[in-house]
Amino acid sequence: MVRLPAAFLMSVVFVAAAQSERSTVDFRNFEYPVLQLEERRSVPDTWRWLAALPSERVRLVKGRFDEPTDGSYAGPYFMWQSTLWGDVDGDGREEAAVLLRYGTGGTATWQYLYVFRLAAGRTELMSILESGSRAQGGLVNIAMLGQALMLRFQDEERMRGLCCSNGYIQVGYRWDGRRFVEVGKRVRGSFRRGVLWEREPIGSGSVKWRSMGKESHVFFKSGTGPEQRLTRAGVNWQPSLSPDEKSVVYLRELADGKQQVRLVRSDGTHDELLFDQPLRWKGLTCGTNSLLLPQWSADGQFVYWLVECTDYEGALWRMDLKTRRAEVFLADCDQYLVIRKGRYKGHLIATQLTPPAPGKEAERDYAAYSVYVFSPEGKRLEMLDEEGDGLDAFARQWEGK
Repeated sequence: MVRLPAAFLMSVVFVAAAQSERSTVDFRNFEYPVLQLEERRSVPDTWRWLAALPSERVRLVKGRFDEPTDGSYAGPYFMWQSTLWGDVDGDGREEAAVLLRYGTGGTATWQYLYVFRLAAGRTELMSILESGSRAQGGLVNIAMLGQALMLRFQDEERMRGLCCSNGYIQVGYRWDGRRFVEVGKRVRGSFRRGVLWEREPIGSGSVKWRSMGKESHVFFKSGTGPEQRLTRAGVNWQPSLSPDEKSVVYLRELADGKQQVRLVRSDGTHDELLFDQPLRWKGLTCGTNSLLLPQWSADGQFVYWLVECTDYEGALWRMDLKTRRAEVFLADCDQYLVIRKGRYKGHLIATQLTPPAPGKEAERDYAAYSVYVFSPEGKRLEMLDEEGDGLDAFARQWEGK
C-alpha cells in the first residue's frame, strides 16, 4: 500500500472543489447588473471601479445580449469575451474575473470586468470595473498574479487614433476586504504592431492578393502583360516578389488558422512549402498562426518573416533558401522593410524594442519600438526615430540615397 502525503491529498481536494465550483456556473448564459442605458450614452475616457452595483440587469444568451431596437439600426449590445479564474482575496478559493464587451451600435466600445466569488454553487459579485473606450483606456489584458489583478489598459497619451494606441499602462489591484485598491507602481509598455505595407514595385513586375468570396489569391503581372493568378485554392495573401521577378513568397492560411510560408514561380508552376513549423523563442512556443509579412532579401538568397508570439513578444526571422534553415534575425522587432535599391540595397528599415534612457528628463519612461537602419548582417547602424510608424517613408528615403 502506498501512503500519499497529506499535502498532496489536500491539493487534490482543493483542485476537485475548484473544478466543481467552476462547473456550477455558465457565464455565457448569465444575468449581469449593468448601468442604465442613459448612463451608457456617455462614452468613458478612462477606467474606474463602480462605486455602487447597478440595479438594472441583462441576461446573456450564448454569450450575447442585444438591446431591442426597431430593426432599422444596430443597437447597443453586451458580449462575453473571457473568464479568468484565480484566488484574488486570499481565502484559498478561486474567484472568477469575467470580461464583457459593450458596444454602442456605433464605433465606440469598452469593457466591463465583473469579479465574482463562488461558494456552495452560488455567485457573489465583489466589484465591477468599467474601462475607457478603445484608445482612451480600453482594457486589453487581464492576469491574476499573487492574489492581485494585473490589468493592462490602452495608453491615451500614445494613441494613434480613437481606435488604438501604441502603448499600454499596467495597473495592479488587490482586494482589501471591501473593494479593489491600486497597489504597486504603474508600468508603461508597448504593443507590437504588425503593419501590411503596400510597396511600389521597382521593376516591371508586380504582385498583389485579392479576396474572392471565401478564398483569396495571389496574382502576378509582368510589365504590360496580362495578370496571372498564381494560387489555386484556399486563403493566400501577403505576397512578395523576388528581385529577379521569377518567384513569389506568400502566406497560405489553413482551415485551422495556421499559416504556411510558401514559394511559387511567377509563371504559376512549382508551388512549394517553405515553412509550417512552430517556432521557439524566449521560452515561448509560437504557433504558425503568428507568421506575418514574408519578404525577400535584396539578393534573393533569404526570406524574412515576422513572428507574433503574443501581443508583446515577437521577432523577425530569416530563412536561408539554400539550407532551408530559419533563425531569429532581429529580436523584439515588430515592423520591417527591405531596402531594394541604391547605395544601401540589402539593408533593412526595422523597429526594435528599446528600453527608456535612464536619468534623462522629459524622456519616455517606457520601452518603445524605435526605428533603425540595420545592415544585411543584422547590425544596428543608426536610429531614425524614437518611436515611429512611417517605415515606408524611411524606406523610400534610403532607397533614393
